[in-house]
Amino acid sequence: GIDNQQLIDKTISEAFPEIADADIQDDFYAIATGEKVSVNKYGITYGDRIYDKYNFQVQDGMMASTFLDITERKRTENSLEDSERRYSSLVDQSPIAYEVYDADGVQLRVNKAYEDLWGMKVEDSVGIFNVRTDPQVELLGLKPFVERAYTGETVKLPEYEWDPGKSGFPGRARWLSTRIYPLKDKSDNILNVVITHEDVTERKQAEDALRRSEGQKRAIADYTYDWESWLALDGELLWVNPAVEKLTGFSITECENMPNFP
Repeated sequence: GIDNQQLIDKTISEAFPEIADADIQDDFYAIATGEKVSVNKYGITYGDRIYDKYNFQVQDGMMASTFLDITERKRTENSLEDSERRYSSLVDQSPIAYEVYDADGVQLRVNKAYEDLWGMKVEDSVGIFNVRTDPQVELLGLKPFVERAYTGETVKLPEYEWDPGKSGFPGRARWLSTRIYPLKDKSDNILNVVITHEDVTERKQAEDALRRSEGQKRAIADYTYDWESWLALDGELLWVNPAVEKLTGFSITECENMPNFP
Protein backbone atom coordinates (compact mmCIF):
# COMPACT_ATOMS: atom_id res chain seq x y z
CA GLY A 1 0.00 0.00 0.00
CA ILE A 2 3.01 2.33 -0.39
CA ASP A 3 3.71 4.48 -3.45
CA ASN A 4 7.13 3.44 -4.78
CA GLN A 5 7.99 7.14 -5.27
CA GLN A 6 7.92 7.54 -1.52
CA LEU A 7 10.80 5.06 -1.21
CA ILE A 8 13.22 6.37 -3.84
CA ASP A 9 16.55 7.67 -2.46
CA LYS A 10 15.78 6.49 1.05
CA THR A 11 17.80 4.15 3.23
CA ILE A 12 16.35 0.85 4.31
CA SER A 13 15.66 2.14 7.82
CA GLU A 14 13.98 5.27 6.41
CA ALA A 15 11.85 3.39 3.92
CA PHE A 16 10.89 0.55 6.24
CA PRO A 17 11.23 1.70 9.85
CA GLU A 18 9.41 -1.44 11.09
CA ILE A 19 12.33 -3.60 9.89
CA ALA A 20 15.10 -1.15 10.71
CA ASP A 21 16.46 -3.53 13.32
CA ALA A 22 15.98 -6.64 11.22
CA ASP A 23 18.83 -8.63 9.71
CA ILE A 24 18.14 -7.31 6.21
CA GLN A 25 20.73 -4.60 6.86
CA ASP A 26 23.30 -7.22 7.77
CA ASP A 27 22.47 -9.01 4.53
CA PHE A 28 22.93 -5.78 2.62
CA TYR A 29 26.41 -5.16 3.98
CA ALA A 30 27.45 -8.76 3.43
CA ILE A 31 26.42 -8.55 -0.24
CA ALA A 32 27.71 -4.99 -0.75
CA THR A 33 31.17 -5.96 0.50
CA GLY A 34 31.24 -9.04 -1.69
CA GLU A 35 31.23 -11.39 1.30
CA LYS A 36 28.14 -13.10 -0.18
CA VAL A 37 26.45 -13.04 -3.58
CA SER A 38 22.98 -13.84 -2.23
CA VAL A 39 21.25 -14.49 1.06
CA ASN A 40 17.93 -16.35 1.32
CA LYS A 41 15.93 -16.68 4.52
CA TYR A 42 12.65 -18.44 5.03
CA GLY A 43 9.69 -18.04 7.37
CA ILE A 44 10.80 -14.75 8.92
CA THR A 45 8.34 -12.41 10.63
CA TYR A 46 8.08 -8.68 10.03
CA GLY A 47 5.21 -7.10 11.92
CA ASP A 48 2.21 -9.42 11.70
CA ARG A 49 3.22 -11.01 8.39
CA ILE A 50 5.51 -13.92 7.53
CA TYR A 51 7.84 -13.86 4.52
CA ASP A 52 10.42 -15.79 2.57
CA LYS A 53 13.19 -13.26 1.81
CA TYR A 54 15.60 -13.35 -1.13
CA ASN A 55 18.54 -10.88 -1.29
CA PHE A 56 21.01 -10.80 -4.16
CA GLN A 57 23.70 -8.51 -5.58
CA VAL A 58 22.67 -6.43 -8.58
CA GLN A 59 26.06 -4.74 -9.00
CA ASP A 60 28.90 -3.69 -6.74
CA GLY A 61 27.47 -1.94 -3.72
CA MET A 62 23.87 -2.57 -4.75
CA MET A 63 21.47 -5.22 -3.49
CA ALA A 64 17.96 -6.21 -4.45
CA SER A 65 15.53 -7.77 -1.96
CA THR A 66 12.32 -9.64 -2.69
CA PHE A 67 9.75 -10.66 -0.12
CA LEU A 68 7.25 -13.46 -0.70
CA ASP A 69 4.32 -13.16 1.69
CA ILE A 70 3.62 -16.69 3.00
CA THR A 71 1.44 -15.67 5.94
CA GLU A 72 -1.71 -17.48 4.80
CA ARG A 73 0.22 -20.58 3.81
CA LYS A 74 1.89 -20.72 7.22
CA ARG A 75 -1.43 -20.23 8.99
CA THR A 76 -2.89 -23.10 7.00
CA GLU A 77 0.15 -25.29 7.78
CA ASN A 78 -0.07 -24.43 11.49
CA SER A 79 -3.78 -25.18 11.51
CA LEU A 80 -3.14 -28.51 9.82
CA GLU A 81 -0.37 -29.34 12.31
CA ASP A 82 -2.71 -28.48 15.20
CA SER A 83 -5.39 -30.70 13.69
CA GLU A 84 -2.93 -33.55 13.21
CA ARG A 85 -1.71 -33.19 16.79
CA ARG A 86 -5.27 -33.32 18.13
CA TYR A 87 -6.05 -36.36 15.97
CA SER A 88 -2.84 -38.03 17.06
CA SER A 89 -3.69 -37.36 20.69
CA LEU A 90 -7.16 -38.86 20.27
CA VAL A 91 -5.72 -41.98 18.63
CA ASP A 92 -2.98 -42.40 21.22
CA GLN A 93 -5.47 -42.14 24.09
CA SER A 94 -8.14 -44.32 22.51
CA PRO A 95 -8.99 -47.56 24.37
CA ILE A 96 -9.36 -49.24 20.96
CA ALA A 97 -6.19 -50.76 19.47
CA TYR A 98 -5.24 -48.80 16.35
CA GLU A 99 -2.82 -49.59 13.50
CA VAL A 100 -1.85 -47.68 10.34
CA TYR A 101 -0.43 -49.45 7.26
CA ASP A 102 1.19 -48.20 4.06
CA ALA A 103 0.20 -49.19 0.52
CA ASP A 104 2.40 -52.30 0.65
CA GLY A 105 0.87 -53.53 3.89
CA VAL A 106 3.76 -52.55 6.20
CA GLN A 107 2.73 -51.40 9.65
CA LEU A 108 3.61 -47.72 10.13
CA ARG A 109 2.11 -46.81 13.48
CA VAL A 110 0.27 -48.24 16.49
CA ASN A 111 -1.16 -46.68 19.64
CA LYS A 112 -0.74 -47.52 23.32
CA ALA A 113 -3.90 -49.64 23.37
CA TYR A 114 -2.29 -51.85 20.71
CA GLU A 115 0.80 -52.31 22.91
CA ASP A 116 -1.40 -53.13 25.91
CA LEU A 117 -3.51 -55.55 23.89
CA TRP A 118 -0.56 -57.75 22.95
CA GLY A 119 1.84 -56.92 25.75
CA MET A 120 4.50 -55.84 23.24
CA LYS A 121 6.43 -52.67 22.40
CA VAL A 122 6.04 -50.43 19.33
CA GLU A 123 9.42 -51.44 17.98
CA ASP A 124 8.47 -55.13 18.12
CA SER A 125 6.19 -54.83 15.08
CA VAL A 126 6.21 -51.33 13.48
CA GLY A 127 8.10 -51.41 10.20
CA ILE A 128 8.27 -55.23 10.39
CA PHE A 129 4.78 -56.74 10.33
CA ASN A 130 3.10 -56.87 6.90
CA VAL A 131 -0.65 -57.45 6.92
CA ARG A 132 -0.74 -58.27 3.18
CA THR A 133 1.91 -61.00 3.27
CA ASP A 134 1.69 -62.54 6.76
CA PRO A 135 0.88 -66.29 6.51
CA GLN A 136 -1.42 -66.27 9.54
CA VAL A 137 -3.64 -63.63 7.89
CA GLU A 138 -4.17 -66.00 4.99
CA LEU A 139 -4.49 -69.10 7.19
CA LEU A 140 -7.35 -67.50 9.16
CA GLY A 141 -9.13 -66.46 5.96
CA LEU A 142 -8.63 -62.75 6.66
CA LYS A 143 -6.67 -61.80 3.54
CA PRO A 144 -9.76 -61.17 1.33
CA PHE A 145 -11.06 -58.69 3.91
CA VAL A 146 -7.70 -56.90 3.99
CA GLU A 147 -7.57 -56.64 0.21
CA ARG A 148 -11.10 -55.25 0.08
CA ALA A 149 -9.96 -52.41 2.34
CA TYR A 150 -7.07 -51.74 -0.05
CA THR A 151 -9.61 -51.30 -2.85
CA GLY A 152 -11.46 -48.65 -0.85
CA GLU A 153 -14.03 -50.56 1.26
CA THR A 154 -14.68 -50.31 4.98
CA VAL A 155 -14.77 -53.89 6.25
CA LYS A 156 -16.03 -55.58 9.44
CA LEU A 157 -14.29 -58.94 10.01
CA PRO A 158 -15.85 -61.99 11.65
CA GLU A 159 -14.46 -62.52 15.13
CA TYR A 160 -11.25 -64.55 15.18
CA GLU A 161 -8.40 -65.58 17.46
CA TRP A 162 -4.99 -64.08 16.65
CA ASP A 163 -1.76 -65.51 18.08
CA PRO A 164 1.24 -63.17 17.53
CA GLY A 165 3.59 -66.09 18.21
CA LYS A 166 2.43 -67.83 15.02
CA SER A 167 3.62 -64.80 13.05
CA GLY A 168 6.96 -64.61 14.86
CA PHE A 169 6.08 -61.79 17.26
CA PRO A 170 5.85 -61.56 21.06
CA GLY A 171 2.46 -61.33 22.73
CA ARG A 172 -0.50 -63.38 23.92
CA ALA A 173 -3.28 -64.87 21.81
CA ARG A 174 -6.51 -62.83 21.83
CA TRP A 175 -9.99 -63.00 20.32
CA LEU A 176 -10.67 -59.86 18.27
CA SER A 177 -13.51 -57.85 16.77
CA THR A 178 -11.82 -55.98 13.90
CA ARG A 179 -12.63 -53.21 11.44
CA ILE A 180 -10.48 -52.15 8.48
CA TYR A 181 -10.91 -48.93 6.52
CA PRO A 182 -8.90 -46.85 4.04
CA LEU A 183 -7.64 -43.28 4.53
CA LYS A 184 -8.10 -41.30 1.32
CA ASP A 185 -7.04 -37.90 -0.01
CA LYS A 186 -9.41 -35.35 -1.59
CA SER A 187 -9.07 -37.12 -4.93
CA ASP A 188 -10.22 -40.41 -3.36
CA ASN A 189 -6.76 -41.97 -3.65
CA ILE A 190 -5.93 -44.44 -0.87
CA LEU A 191 -3.07 -43.14 1.29
CA ASN A 192 -3.13 -45.63 4.15
CA VAL A 193 -5.21 -48.41 5.63
CA VAL A 194 -6.29 -48.36 9.27
CA ILE A 195 -7.09 -51.43 11.35
CA THR A 196 -8.84 -51.22 14.72
CA HIS A 197 -9.29 -54.05 17.21
CA GLU A 198 -11.57 -54.62 20.18
CA ASP A 199 -10.50 -57.37 22.56
CA VAL A 200 -13.46 -59.77 22.99
CA THR A 201 -11.45 -62.57 24.63
CA GLU A 202 -13.22 -62.43 27.99
CA ARG A 203 -16.65 -62.54 26.34
CA LYS A 204 -15.63 -65.51 24.16
CA GLN A 205 -14.26 -67.35 27.18
CA ALA A 206 -17.49 -66.70 29.10
CA GLU A 207 -19.57 -67.97 26.16
CA ASP A 208 -17.43 -71.11 25.90
CA ALA A 209 -17.73 -71.71 29.65
CA LEU A 210 -21.52 -71.30 29.45
CA ARG A 211 -21.76 -73.75 26.54
CA ARG A 212 -19.66 -76.30 28.43
CA SER A 213 -21.79 -75.86 31.53
CA GLU A 214 -25.04 -76.25 29.59
CA GLY A 215 -23.64 -79.30 27.80
CA GLN A 216 -22.71 -80.90 31.12
CA LYS A 217 -26.12 -80.19 32.60
CA ARG A 218 -27.87 -81.56 29.52
CA ALA A 219 -25.70 -84.71 29.56
CA ILE A 220 -26.54 -85.33 33.22
CA ALA A 221 -30.27 -84.66 32.67
CA ASP A 222 -30.38 -86.96 29.62
CA TYR A 223 -29.37 -89.94 31.75
CA THR A 224 -31.37 -89.22 34.88
CA TYR A 225 -34.47 -91.31 35.69
CA ASP A 226 -36.43 -88.23 36.71
CA TRP A 227 -38.55 -86.22 34.32
CA GLU A 228 -36.87 -82.85 33.77
CA SER A 229 -38.04 -79.91 31.66
CA TRP A 230 -36.52 -76.48 30.99
CA LEU A 231 -39.02 -73.68 30.50
CA ALA A 232 -38.59 -70.07 29.40
CA LEU A 233 -39.94 -67.25 31.60
CA ASP A 234 -43.10 -67.12 29.48
CA GLY A 235 -43.69 -70.86 29.99
CA GLU A 236 -42.41 -71.99 26.57
CA LEU A 237 -40.78 -75.43 26.62
CA LEU A 238 -37.10 -75.18 25.84
CA TRP A 239 -36.02 -78.76 26.51
CA VAL A 240 -37.23 -81.98 28.06
CA ASN A 241 -35.19 -85.08 28.86
CA PRO A 242 -35.82 -88.64 27.57
CA ALA A 243 -37.26 -89.76 30.91
CA VAL A 244 -40.50 -88.01 29.98
CA GLU A 245 -41.35 -90.82 27.55
CA LYS A 246 -40.99 -93.53 30.19
CA LEU A 247 -43.04 -91.61 32.74
CA THR A 248 -45.79 -90.16 30.49
CA GLY A 249 -45.82 -92.24 27.33
CA PHE A 250 -45.32 -89.14 25.23
CA SER A 251 -42.21 -88.75 23.07
CA ILE A 252 -39.97 -85.68 23.31
CA THR A 253 -41.29 -84.47 19.92
CA GLU A 254 -44.89 -84.84 21.07
CA CYS A 255 -44.12 -82.90 24.21
CA GLU A 256 -42.44 -80.12 22.24
CA ASN A 257 -45.52 -79.82 20.02
CA MET A 258 -48.03 -79.68 22.86
CA PRO A 259 -49.61 -76.19 23.12
CA ASN A 260 -49.87 -76.41 26.91
CA PHE A 261 -47.08 -78.70 28.00
CA PRO A 262 -47.34 -79.27 31.78
